[in-house]
Amino acid sequence: PMDGRQFVHQIGTTGTPTATSFTVAVQGCSHGELDSIYEAVLAYRERNLSRGGGNGGDIDVLLCCGDVQTLRDPSDYHALNVPAKYRTLGDFHAYYSGRKVAPILTVFVGGNHESSNYLQELHYGGWVAPNIYYLGAAGAVRLCKRTEGPGGNTSVSSLRVAGLSGIYNGRHYRLGRYEMPPYGRDELRSVYHTREVDVARMKALGDGPTDVMISHDWPRGVHRHGDEADLVRRKPFFGEEVWSNTLGSVANGELLGALRPGHWFAAHLHVKFEAEVCHAAPREGASDGGGEEKADGGVDGAVDSLARTTRFLSLDKCLPRRRHIQVVHVEPSSSRPVGHPGEMIRRGSWLEYDPSWLAVLRRTRHLTVRARGAVPAPDVAAATGGEVEEVTRRLG
Repeated sequence: PMDGRQFVHQIGTTGTPTATSFTVAVQGCSHGELDSIYEAVLAYRERNLSRGGGNGGDIDVLLCCGDVQTLRDPSDYHALNVPAKYRTLGDFHAYYSGRKVAPILTVFVGGNHESSNYLQELHYGGWVAPNIYYLGAAGAVRLCKRTEGPGGNTSVSSLRVAGLSGIYNGRHYRLGRYEMPPYGRDELRSVYHTREVDVARMKALGDGPTDVMISHDWPRGVHRHGDEADLVRRKPFFGEEVWSNTLGSVANGELLGALRPGHWFAAHLHVKFEAEVCHAAPREGASDGGGEEKADGGVDGAVDSLARTTRFLSLDKCLPRRRHIQVVHVEPSSSRPVGHPGEMIRRGSWLEYDPSWLAVLRRTRHLTVRARGAVPAPDVAAATGGEVEEVTRRLG
């Protein structure tokens, strides 16, 4: 029998590595245990490389699905919504101070147990520490790496990685971002509640394929596409929500249907659960996706040749004997020629801004307000070619 520490180093895998695929490590709720998570993923990498793993032996990115708890020092405790007896500083402070550096490129979204004051400073996303990137309240980036195709042709392949932070609460969904530290009792919770404005922006990413979507909360109704009976057997207190189809986030359910990502990773409910959502494509000739939506986000009268599938995976929290890490091999949806000589010698993976996402943010920046009242969230159109070109020009 294995002790808990050894068990942490057992990691499941999904998919088959290829010469072009990205090897993505996914973590459920982190709860401040970055050292243990990195140790587990590095052990997986070394084990696979020592066995001659070749393709897929290395890890291109670690995606954390919330509750990372980016506490810099004890003064951040006031912004962490947990009972006082559970307050611990965790591991992040060492990465923030520079005493440690994340050994794997890490991208994360916020959950409902976070250092909300720090994450609020990076509303649109940014680096919280070297090699650790926060996607913001909502965000999208490009995960890139150099690949060699048949005949030795070199290109840069990329995944669009999008994310939505927080959890759903209908009372605050349509309000502005009015919370400011020091938080009152109510603001300590509402600060991490998802807002409709951010969801409207995310829907504009329907202009192209989203390879990976990460969130903390589950999409509403996704449990219907997996083994519901087994879920309720393992988590019986979810039974009523499962049978009434009220489990998960309404906002994430809308995004699941709008974006139809190749993969969706989540956490929050502290259970490993897999599902496969088959989306039907919009009717031929429909310019706005009109039609009666099905429960799975598809549309009646669909064109089968345009159907997509989302592979949903939720993982547990970082504890012994919990299934909280999975390695997933993901094929990229896009590639481009090498842009400059530096990319020819660059090793490993890196992040780039997603120009389409930045163009959407630029056009809708007036919708980010501090008002406590309701904020209109109109339909947000995808970025135009001209808007994307302007963003690209400004980025140089």
